[in-house]
Amino acid sequence: MDIEEIEPQGRAPELVGRLAQVWERSVRATHGFLSEDDIAGLRPEVAAGLAAVGRLAVAWQDGVAVGFAGAQDSHLEMLFVDDAARGAGVGGALLAHAVKRWGVRTLDVNEQNPLAAGFYERAGFVVVGRSPVDGAGRPFPLLHMRLGLAGEAGVPGTAGGSTRSPASPPAQGAGLPGSPVPSRKAAARAASASAGGAWFDSADPALMRDHIRACEVMARFNAQQGMLDADRMKMLHGFLGAVGEGSSLSTGAQVDYGYNLFLGRNCFFNFNCTFLDGAPITFGDDVGVGPGCSFVTPLHPLLARERARCEDAGGTGHVWERSLPITVESGVWIAANVTVNAGVTIGEGAVIGSGSVVTRDIPPRTLAYGNPCRPVRAITEADSVADALAEAGLV
Repeated sequence: MDIEEIEPQGRAPELVGRLAQVWERSVRATHGFLSEDDIAGLRPEVAAGLAAVGRLAVAWQDGVAVGFAGAQDSHLEMLFVDDAARGAGVGGALLAHAVKRWGVRTLDVNEQNPLAAGFYERAGFVVVGRSPVDGAGRPFPLLHMRLGLAGEAGVPGTAGGSTRSPASPPAQGAGLPGSPVPSRKAAARAASASAGGAWFDSADPALMRDHIRACEVMARFNAQQGMLDADRMKMLHGFLGAVGEGSSLSTGAQVDYGYNLFLGRNCFFNFNCTFLDGAPITFGDDVGVGPGCSFVTPLHPLLARERARCEDAGGTGHVWERSLPITVESGVWIAANVTVNAGVTIGEGAVIGSGSVVTRDIPPRTLAYGNPCRPVRAITEADSVADALAEAGLV
C-alpha cells in the first residue's frame, strides 16, 4: 500500500469522483443512520470538500484508491476507507500519516459510529466534547476528540507506536467534522456550530465540562513560572487546537475551551492575554501580542430578558450565546491592552496601537488604532529601520 499526498491543483474531477465512490461505499457499510436521501444530498458536499481541503492523502493498493484522509491545519477533516479494504490497516496508516506529517491533533466523529470512535481512542484520542447536531444543524451528534498528551505514541506508524492488533476493529470511516462528509469548518468543535454564528446554549453540560477542564489546564500552566517557555508550552500540546513551533504564551493566559485556539509558528503573547474561543481564534506565523490583550468571539442578545439565564420546565438552566471567529494573519503586531471583537480579521503585517478596540476588519500592512480601531495609514518601506540597525551594528 502506498500513500500519496495530492495538492489542490492535482485533484482532477476523475480523482475526486473515484474518492467520492470510496466515501459512499464506506458510509453505506458503516453509517446505518443515513437514509438514501441523506446520502444523495451529501454527495455534492463530499466532492466540494475533497477539492477544497488543505491537505489530502490517498491510500493506493495495486493502483486502486482504497482510502483517503484530509486535514485543515491540525484538524482531521476526513478519513474514509473503502468497505472492501477494511481490516487491512488502511485507516491506521492514513491516521499515522495525518498525525506525523500534518500535525493533526483534533477531529470530530459521529456518535452513531462507535467503532470509529473506538478506533481513534485506541490511537490516543480522547473525547473532549459533544455536539447534539452536526455543523450544518442536522441531527447527527458529534464527538469532539483530541490527541492526548501521550497519545502520539499510540498512533500506528508513528515514532514509538505500535501496530493495530488483529483483534481490534478497523476504522469505519471517520473524521467527520459537522457531518458524515468532508468539511472545511474547523469551528464545529463547540456545540453551537459557531463558525456560522448560530445561537447555542453556553450552559450545555458538555461545554461546561470543557470549560472547567480548560480552567484546570491553564491554572497548572500559569503556575509553572520557573520553567522555560518551550517546556511550559509542551503542557498545551494536544490541549490547544494547534501550537506552532517556537510559539509561546506568557503567564496569565486564559481560555474558554482551548481547542478553538490555533497558534502559528513563532508567535509571542505577553502577560495576561485572554482568548474566549467559542469560535476559532486563529493566528498566522510571526505574530506579536502585547500584555493584557483580549480576543473575544462570543456575542449575546441585546434584550435583557433574552440575555438572562432561563430555566426550562425541568429546571435546567440555559444561557443563549453565539460566536464568530477571529483571524489574525501572519506578521501582525498587536500592542498592549487591545480588544479584538468577534468576527474580525486583521490582515497580514498590520500593526494595532495600544488600547484599541477592534470591531471591524483591518486591511493588510496598515497602521490602525483607536476606539473603535480605524486604519490610519499604510505601512510602507519608508517605515524601515534597517539603516538605524546597521548603524548600531545590530545587523
